[in-house]
Amino acid sequence: MKTFFTICTLFVSLITGISQSVFSVIQNSDAHDTLEAAILVAGLDDTLNSNGSFTIFAPSDSAFTLLPPGVLDSLLTDPSGELMRVLLHHVTTDSIGADSLKSGDQLIMLSGDTTMIHIDSSGIYIDSIHLSVIDLLADNGVVHVIDAVLLPPVVEDTMMMTNTVVDIIVNSADHNILETAVIAAQLDDDLAAAGPFTVFAPTDSAFAALPEGLI
Repeated sequence: MKTFFTICTLFVSLITGISQSVFSVIQNSDAHDTLEAAILVAGLDDTLNSNGSFTIFAPSDSAFTLLPPGVLDSLLTDPSGELMRVLLHHVTTDSIGADSLKSGDQLIMLSGDTTMIHIDSSGIYIDSIHLSVIDLLADNGVVHVIDAVLLPPVVEDTMMMTNTVVDIIVNSADHNILETAVIAAQLDDDLAAAGPFTVFAPTDSAFAALPEGLI
């Protein structure tokens, strides 16, 4: 698949004069298979291969694994809607190298939402997400690798409502006893409500440390 899309990218470059686009930087990276697939599903690859000037804050494959269970699958079912908005929230116009970023800068993303840059002794952050690799240069812009997925506020709000504290407990392999206890006590509907809630969740091994017969 990588070879096929590399050929496609080379074909586009013959038409546009771009030999290394921001999309081909992502495409040729072994750490961005999920982002590449999402861009292709949304049909955003032609735009990112085109003449212009783009800066992409590119979440790695491991960044996508930090999303709550089911969120990525949900996004992929809506390629022209929420998926496109999330992807555009990682892209801004102009080629902005790391040395041009200043703490307090506000960037307007192609989603229409605003992000904030923060810089301290530990590095550069966009909306509190660390830039782990900077300045991967392309003919039509620059790519910075980030450690988590940037979510537009409206998508984040929707995600939080569809991933409740109960969902987190139910989807955890380490909280089977707590799940059973919550359901037995009929607390699942309460904890699935709008909230907000904070749950200090004992693991199965924590319950195992109780005196014999107590559970």
